[in-house]
Amino acid sequence: MTIRQELTLLCTVALLPLLAVSGIGIWGLNQADPRKSDVAQMSAALRHHQMADMMHDAIRADVLAALQAKSRKWGSARAGWLVQGQPEGIHGANLP
Repeated sequence: MTIRQELTLLCTVALLPLLAVSGIGIWGLNQADPRKSDVAQMSAALRHHQMADMMHDAIRADVLAALQAKSRKWGSARAGWLVQGQPEGIHGANLP
């Protein structure tokens, strides 16, 4: 066997696994591509759910602060922070 034939055989043997791995990678990417939109849709749904939960918590905090301000009869000067959005009195509130 000549050196040329040995090098040709060596290159062929080295090229076959490379082609196999490349083919498997391309196949995997083609399988993942249709699922990409499903993942994006689930991510958007989760983001919207978390936003709604935070808004719900904010509304609940405002209502509890208003109830606390009313029950302690703080007066309009103390309860004015509800309008300004600067909470200062409900840090130790017992939440159910």
